[in-house]
Formats: sequence, structure tokens, C-alpha cells
Amino acid sequence: MRIQRRSMTSFYSYFPKTLPDGAPPKGKFELDPRALRNEFLRLQSQYHPDKLRQLTEEQRQGMSMEELEQRSADLNKAYKALCDPLQRAIHILQNRGIDVDEDKKDEEDISSGPPKGVEDMEALMEIMEVHEAIEEATEQSQIESLKEENAKRIEASIKELTSAFASDDLDKAKAATILLRYWTNIHSALDQWEAGKFNPVNH
Repeated sequence: MRIQRRSMTSFYSYFPKTLPDGAPPKGKFELDPRALRNEFLRLQSQYHPDKLRQLTEEQRQGMSMEELEQRSADLNKAYKALCDPLQRAIHILQNRGIDVDEDKKDEEDISSGPPKGVEDMEALMEIMEVHEAIEEATEQSQIESLKEENAKRIEASIKELTSAFASDDLDKAKAATILLRYWTNIHSALDQWEAGKFNPVNH
């Protein structure tokens, strides 16, 4: 085994076999989770402590054990980000110089209302309706129904992202990413809902 020393500027660079074309617009936004996992496990096995200690100086390419361990941590971080459509989209946009974390606090606090950056009136109306539905829910069955509806919204946002990145429409991709993060936060709030004890939307 020979460790390659190279600068990683994109998480896509860690997986040349599964993602040979790199990030959009050259590569696709969607990916094969199974293929990505297989390549990750193969690469991660190279950084097992026992294997690293057996490497010669030439095989290490002059890298110290600390550097090799950091490479393993970076590989793990890249894999986790690429597996998550939301984190994948954020990473792609950040690498294109677009900051989607500016209003992250507002999006995480769903009680603050619609997230900034979403200008689609239909989406804004839907967000307000979801707020009301969560506030008025009194039974777990209502929450389960809301979860099913929200899962469809998440799926639709991912499709919107796929289309936006395919056409290299970064404004559209940013808006879809912000909305996807909001629906993801709604999903988390619904998971934490408990009648009489926790209301995820507090004004």
C-alpha cells in the first residue's frame, strides 16, 4: 500500500472511483450510496493503526503518523457529508463561494418563522401551514401524519437540488438547500414532539 499525498479541496476528491467526475456541474448531485460506502470502507481500512505502523517511509510519502491519522479523520468527515444530501449540497455551494450558513440559526429555530432566503410564495405558505399544524397537534397519530408529509417535502427538495445542480443554477440550488435544511429541522422537531411536554414551535 502506498499513501498518496495530495491536497483535498473537495470531499469528492476522496472517492475517485465512485465519483470520478467530481462535484456538480461536471459530476452529478445524486450518487450511489452502496458504491460510496464500499469505497469508503476500502480506503478507511488503509488507515488502520496496525497497517500504518507497518508502512515504510517511502510508502508514507513523508507523512507522519499524526498526518495519516488526520487523513483518516478527514476521510470519515467527507464520507458522512456526502452521504447526507443536505450536507452534500452545503459543501458543494461552499466550494463555489456561496455561504448557506448565514441564516442557519434562524432556520434551526423553527419558531422564528419562515427561513430567510426562501422567496417562493407557495413554499412560504406551506411553511406557515406546517407551523400551525404542529402547534395544534394533540395526538401522536397527527404527528405521524405530519412526518409522512414532511418526508415528501424533503424528497421534493432533493429533486429540486438535483435539477438545480445539473443546470448549474446556484441561486436555485441555494434556495433549495435552505428549504431542505428547514424541512430537516422540522423532521427533528417532529421526532421530539410529545403531547403535553414539548411543543417544537414556541412563539
